[in-house]
Amino acid sequence: MYPYQKDNTMIIVFILLMICSCCSGIIYCAGIALYAYYYYSDPDGYTKYERACVSGNNLFTYQNVDTVRQCAKVCDKMDQCLAFEVYADHGGDNPNNHRPGLCQLNFDTDRSGCDGRNQNLNLYVKDSSPPSPELPDTTETTAATASVDSLDLSTMR
Repeated sequence: MYPYQKDNTMIIVFILLMICSCCSGIIYCAGIALYAYYYYSDPDGYTKYERACVSGNNLFTYQNVDTVRQCAKVCDKMDQCLAFEVYADHGGDNPNNHRPGLCQLNFDTDRSGCDGRNQNLNLYVKDSSPPSPELPDTTETTAATASVDSLDLSTMR
């Protein structure tokens, strides 16, 4: 079973906590619950689009990938990978016969023309990093400072 497919992370954590608290100490159980929450939650560095997908533009398709985080790790290893799709049961017709455990890497992020609800897919798009700010040219700044310093401010009112 692929529990992340229906976005029921909190239910999984609660069940694990209840089972664990019957058998072990509360601190041990809290650690297990935090690990489970991290393991089954959405990966950092990606924006999730439910019921969305990319038409074509697939790099690779993997089966039997247990979590979204594992799929993200595979995508992170490839520079060409800009997004990935995972199976999520949205009750669609599923014309391409997608199954739980699907991890489909994409080299594009265009969601137009693809019905993720019908395909039973969720799309995760890599967050783009903001461009680095350019450093100012220090020679221009120094020249401007020098010209302001040479003014006689006592004559200005």
